[in-house]
Amino acid sequence: EDTPWMDPYNTVRAMSEAADPYRYILGREVLYEPDARWQYNSGATALLGAVLKKATGKPLDQFAKEALFDPLHIEDFEWSGMINGEPAAFGGLRLQPRDTAKIGQLVLNGGTWQGQRVVPEDWVKQSTKPRFDTSWGGMRYGYQWWLGTSPFGAGRTVDWIAAFGIGGQRIFIVPTLDLVVVTNAGLYADGGQSAIVRSVFEYRVLPAIRDPVQR
Repeated sequence: EDTPWMDPYNTVRAMSEAADPYRYILGREVLYEPDARWQYNSGATALLGAVLKKATGKPLDQFAKEALFDPLHIEDFEWSGMINGEPAAFGGLRLQPRDTAKIGQLVLNGGTWQGQRVVPEDWVKQSTKPRFDTSWGGMRYGYQWWLGTSPFGAGRTVDWIAAFGIGGQRIFIVPTLDLVVVTNAGLYADGGQSAIVRSVFEYRVLPAIRDPVQR
């Protein structure tokens, strides 16, 4: 998936357009042993969606609605699919910013929403635990969550948990500040989208929290 989307050799595009995307993924050559090397892999996430469907007996979007969106009172969402008609577990979910923030708040709360348990607390801990160092901006990776550290003035730093979506869609969760930050952007064709959004978080949002304007 290291080539542009319009390149016929882009593996994510080929997977999305395959009649059987899961067979396409499983047919790819395995280059490294498990846990030997970190590599961002949309195909692996697509397989997780297939496993979840098999385990629950429900399409991914239906299960997500019942198990996650309904408890969070999220009613308006779109989830684009692959050519086989199934939702793409690796991307394509569209939410309103306020509803996106609810997912961040759910994680910040350890899996509860308005006092109700939605996700097991231990799963939140396990999924947000660093598993690998990545080659992207000094970040680490958990179970589908990015983990990073940002400056917070005078030699201080804060650790955060994040969900990254293409184009600049982000959820930043900063437990020590009891903070959730969501960004929406249309930087789909901008190769610097990650740096742009992160700079907004680090040089606009965090300083505003650290040094609030007295009125």
